[in-house]
Amino acid sequence: MDESQKNDGQTTFVPGKVFIRVERDALECYTGGEGLACVVEHFGDVTVSRLFPSSVENEERHRNAGLDLWYKVEFASSIAVEDVQRFYQGLPGVERVEIDREIRFPLPQSLPFDGISRSGGSNQPFDDPYLNRQWHYDEVGMKNIHENATIGVFKGWKVTGGDRRVIVAVLDCGVDYLHEDLKNNMWVNEKELNGSSGVDDDGNGYVDDIYGYNFAYGTGGLNPHDHGTHVAGTIAAENNNGIGVCGVAGGTGCQDGVRIMNCQIGTTMGTITQNFEALSKAFVYAADNGALICQCSWAFIYSNELLHTGIDYFIENAGSQPGSLMKGGVVIVASGNDGQHCVRYPSSYEECIS
Repeated sequence: MDESQKNDGQTTFVPGKVFIRVERDALECYTGGEGLACVVEHFGDVTVSRLFPSSVENEERHRNAGLDLWYKVEFASSIAVEDVQRFYQGLPGVERVEIDREIRFPLPQSLPFDGISRSGGSNQPFDDPYLNRQWHYDEVGMKNIHENATIGVFKGWKVTGGDRRVIVAVLDCGVDYLHEDLKNNMWVNEKELNGSSGVDDDGNGYVDDIYGYNFAYGTGGLNPHDHGTHVAGTIAAENNNGIGVCGVAGGTGCQDGVRIMNCQIGTTMGTITQNFEALSKAFVYAADNGALICQCSWAFIYSNELLHTGIDYFIENAGSQPGSLMKGGVVIVASGNDGQHCVRYPSSYEECIS
């Protein structure tokens, strides 16, 4: 571990667990047998379990990507994680050992309306009442707004308002999936919606994941929050429905916008308080369940191989479902939001778009 990645004010080591990646020939040894007995002898009761849940439909892809080689080792919280890390690093057949981190940083609060708006009438391509306040979308009808300050989306809407085949995974706080401007553009896992509560009806390794999964709390139930809902709305608020705002790809009012899958990694307090285990699982989940784009409106100063594993899996394997619009996924990450000049992750990871 790099010296710059020791505990600091932003992160702390997650006690009681490390992650190991083992060689395929050593799988049996370190999930049982002599290898496990050796660890128990040194550290007492130890539990070894597969990190990425097995999935009936995606097992072959998981194996090809080496996800089945990652294991979580859990032990008493009184034992220093660095000691367990050093122990595993000295064992044959262990390719990688990672310590998890709890990453804490507040998300920005919603800002009050600043009074900037555009003229209405024929300048408005859709009838959403607050589109005139979304000055950052387009310079048309605006005063004293330079075109380089907007994304020029009005021109884009002449080509397409979105595509139902595109699922965008929002890795953020919880999305209000019942919001009147979002509910028609939410991805829905029909097998779980129509299945039995408390049962993994589709066999993907996650229970009751109807609109996505809550990786912050390990449950299918999402906790709506303003930041996650704001991000989802920017992407896919339903257009031309006479309600609220417009989404960049929210369609044209004919239920043709992109769909939002919520991979919740933030808490109900509006803070991303999560770890690399949850983040890596969220990327894998998104790819396995049909997302083509991952939107990550956050950044932090740490990275590790486990996070890269999740990102790489998404980029390589998203769009594997029959009839997919794309082959391979896109990960879009914020470069920062606090005016500081420093390297951020995963925005600086070259496989991502920052």
